[in-house]
Amino acid sequence: MIEAQMFTRRSFIGGAAGLGGIISSTGCQSAAAPFPTMATLSGRMPCGSCAQPTALFWRTSVTGPHEPGQAIQVSGVIYREQDHKPAAGAILFVFQTDASGRYNPEVTGYRGEINPRLRGWMKTGSDGRYQFTSIKPGQYSGPIHIHAHLYAAGRPEWFIREFLFADDALIPARERAEFAKYGRFSPMLHLRRRGDGVLVAERDILMTRDPRHPWPPAA
Repeated sequence: MIEAQMFTRRSFIGGAAGLGGIISSTGCQSAAAPFPTMATLSGRMPCGSCAQPTALFWRTSVTGPHEPGQAIQVSGVIYREQDHKPAAGAILFVFQTDASGRYNPEVTGYRGEINPRLRGWMKTGSDGRYQFTSIKPGQYSGPIHIHAHLYAAGRPEWFIREFLFADDALIPARERAEFAKYGRFSPMLHLRRRGDGVLVAERDILMTRDPRHPWPPAA
C-alpha cells in the first residue's frame, strides 16, 4: 500500500455463473458520509475491505442510472499466480472520479480522494470473472484512471495498477510500450463502442501471492 499511494500520485500508471445479480454500491450513498481509510507511508487510501457490502456479486454498477458521463463496462478474469487458474473468492474494489474529475463534490483535494463517491465491489465465483459498469472518469492530474484494490481470504487488501485508457494521450510513450508487454494483463483498456453506445473493454488480473508485489508491477 506504500507504493500504491506514491505510485498513484506520482504518475497514475501504474463471476459466479448463476448469480447474475448486480448491486449498486456507490451512487445511492451519501457523498458526505465518512469512508474508512487504510494507512500508507505517504498518506491514506480508501479501505474497501473495511466497508464492503454484506452481499457481493461478480458484477456491480459503480454509478447510478442518471450519472452524467460516457457509459463504460469493464470485465475480465482474475487468475491465481501459482497455477494461472481462475481465482474464486477474490474481491475487487474500485473507485474513481466523476465525469468532471472530482472524487467527491462535497470535499476538495485529497480529502475527496479518500472519500470517493463513486465506488464498487465485486467478488469472483469459480470462474474468476468480474464486471463493472460505470462512466469514464474525468481527468484531474495525469492520465485518466480508475483506482483498484484486490483482496481475498488470507490475502490483505492491496492496490493493483489503475485501470487506464489506451486512447489517453497523457500516458507517456515509455509506459505505453511497457504495458504492451503484459498482453491481456495490461492495465490499459482498449475501448470499443457497443451498439447501445456503451464503451466496453476487458482486462485480466493476476492475483499475486504476495500482495505487496502486484502484477503488473508498479514501477
